[in-house]
Amino acid sequence: MMDSQCRYFRWTNKAVVKNSCSDCAAYRVCAFKGGTAPVCSVLDSMIEEELYLEKGSVVCNSSQPARDLYAVRSGALKECTIDRAGKERVIEFYFPGETVGLYALSQHTYRYCAISIEKSTVCRIPFDSLLERIKHMPRLQQNLLNMMSRQLFNRTLLNHFQSAEQQLAAFLITVSQRCAQLGQSSVPHWLGISRHDIAGYLQLTTETVCRVLTRFRQRGLITTDKKQIVIHKTAELAELAS
Repeated sequence: MMDSQCRYFRWTNKAVVKNSCSDCAAYRVCAFKGGTAPVCSVLDSMIEEELYLEKGSVVCNSSQPARDLYAVRSGALKECTIDRAGKERVIEFYFPGETVGLYALSQHTYRYCAISIEKSTVCRIPFDSLLERIKHMPRLQQNLLNMMSRQLFNRTLLNHFQSAEQQLAAFLITVSQRCAQLGQSSVPHWLGISRHDIAGYLQLTTETVCRVLTRFRQRGLITTDKKQIVIHKTAELAELAS
């Protein structure tokens, strides 16, 4: 059984700047996008602050009262918890345009720790402000439902694979597709995601992840440079994951 009492205490040395949603590079793929100038004005009013995070900064902690959502503007975050053996389990990764904490809309506390895995920027949106305005914004309601559905599908999809090769191939393809949907290159470049975090997400050992990536590289499916992974043969990886 997982122990949700995960505690991280490296809180962000945050710089707070309030920018307009219409000026945000992630706006066109953000879950909170609306599409018109009046809607942008409403969205701007929902954002309490914009947080600049150093790598390893904590934006919310497990068992902490849930009062805010965090829309990723740049960089990347992970949600994680610690099991009873003291091993970290990564629940999800979040990229620009995605939103941390959607599940907490129906709960009173956060279940997981959310941590920046590279220098990142997030917009903090109080639940009260969101719930009040969402009543009058059907498109925003639909966007949030779509985001929650995608997050559930991503996690459920990977649970079907058995071998380490299948799991890692499916992970690479899934994140590649997410990057494409978010308007980024369909070839994933993970400068901030470590092999340790990938292992924690797939519930494999770091050594296993490294061995499988080495096999993929030797077969010409990918190239790696430190923490960067580039896919070269998507079809072959998809076949491995099937």
